Amino acid sequence: MSGTDGEPRGPEESGPFPPDSSGSDQERAAEAQVAGHRPDRRKRPRRAHRRFRDRYESARRERAQAGSHPVRRGIRISGGIALLALSPFVGIIPGPGGLLVLFGGLYLLASENRRIADWLDRGEQEASPRLRGARARWAAWRQRRRG
Repeated sequence: MSGTDGEPRGPEESGPFPPDSSGSDQERAAEAQVAGHRPDRRKRPRRAHRRFRDRYESARRERAQAGSHPVRRGIRISGGIALLALSPFVGIIPGPGGLLVLFGGLYLLASENRRIADWLDRGEQEASPRLRGARARWAAWRQRRRG
């Protein structure tokens, strides 16, 4: 790779990918930039269906490092319980608001309680294939209606 003046760039200017003799990393970076992606913002690989457990563990590490005040934890727990209690009342209103409030409360509680985080991960794991099947049926239904 060369700079704007034709001079080869040094290792500190080579970009987000390490130098490679085959040029494959640079080619992928160029393709990603053309496609509108940002190659420097790679996602961390995440274990399947561990979203809530990972959130619980990161919140636990943050509390240990920062010495979080116990009042904050109490506020998160009581806020989660309040959202759970509020969700049936919001659920009466037309639309998905009750579910959003319910899952918001569960998310707050999962960041403070490992068992709830594990329970939500299990639920996500069981619901994932069903949701994929529902999406496929929905797409097939749309195709039939259009065509």
